[in-house]
Amino acid sequence: MSDDSKRLNDLTTWQDRSIAIRANSLVNRGLEDISRLGATRIDELLQRARKFYDDFFRICSKDAYDQAMLAYEELIRVCSEVLRLSPARADAYCARGEAYCARGGPHSVADDFDRAIADCNEAIRLNPKYAEAYLTRGGAYCNKGDYEKEIADYTEAIRLKPDYAEAYIERASSHDSMGEHRKAIADYTEAVRIAPDRVEAYQGRALAHEAAGYYQAAAADWTEVIKFDPYACHSRGNAYANAGEYEKAIGDYTKAIALTPNSAVLFASRGRAYAAKGDWDRAIADYTEAIRLDPKLATAYQDRSAAYESKARDDLARAKKLAQTVPRSQR
Repeated sequence: MSDDSKRLNDLTTWQDRSIAIRANSLVNRGLEDISRLGATRIDELLQRARKFYDDFFRICSKDAYDQAMLAYEELIRVCSEVLRLSPARADAYCARGEAYCARGGPHSVADDFDRAIADCNEAIRLNPKYAEAYLTRGGAYCNKGDYEKEIADYTEAIRLKPDYAEAYIERASSHDSMGEHRKAIADYTEAVRIAPDRVEAYQGRALAHEAAGYYQAAAADWTEVIKFDPYACHSRGNAYANAGEYEKAIGDYTKAIALTPNSAVLFASRGRAYAAKGDWDRAIADYTEAIRLDPKLATAYQDRSAAYESKARDDLARAKKLAQTVPRSQR
């Protein structure tokens, strides 16, 4: 079995067999309708790859990552063949650039980000108003650590396409990573206005609000995220805890524990909220459960030790106060 045939068989475990066979046949035979079917194939692969890539970041699934990489590898192959037969296809250059950029992660091939930039340069040369090409090139610059060029590309994408929520989200993320949290918040806010169903915009803005010390605003954003992802109640609990609203924090941690009862981190988080209220018994109980679930969680031991010490100090202070109310002859 050839490598291409093996890859096709692998892909059909998650792709529609008829589409995969037709595209593979197209590449092998070089049919004259490459432009029409090539665009459909590129779009289909992009959508599949992006879905799996999003799943990878959302649930940290290795399987999703592997599926995404398969789709991007196939996308590189298809785009390369499209460009061999039709070299003026800006969309094929941009799509291949995205694939190179995505592939340039943990298992990157040498110079993938440079290849992504080169493909986007060609896409922009062919179509100077191609906002998506600027967005993709910005991502490649980000991965190379060239943040000035990254932001410049996102800004140009927004100029060309003012309602481009994705560009606002990416530029906001870049601002946030550079410590410019207010600029990040402004861009995330614009993304929310344009696309109120983009959960990553609320999530990003929540993190930017937290970084800027706006914990109440962060909690409000996490409330929006919870509508999409109930597990985000842990993050809202953290925001409430940072805002000093420990009862609300405890409520959210309790909800999170109901969803993930074997999470040592959640019990430790709730323990800290109880400790902040001076409820040492409940704090100690939560730290103890965290330690049972994860005996290597060092912070839980440290926090439990501090809770024991605080409880001992409170008990000693209470004992001294009570002693003062008892007649000396009865002590």
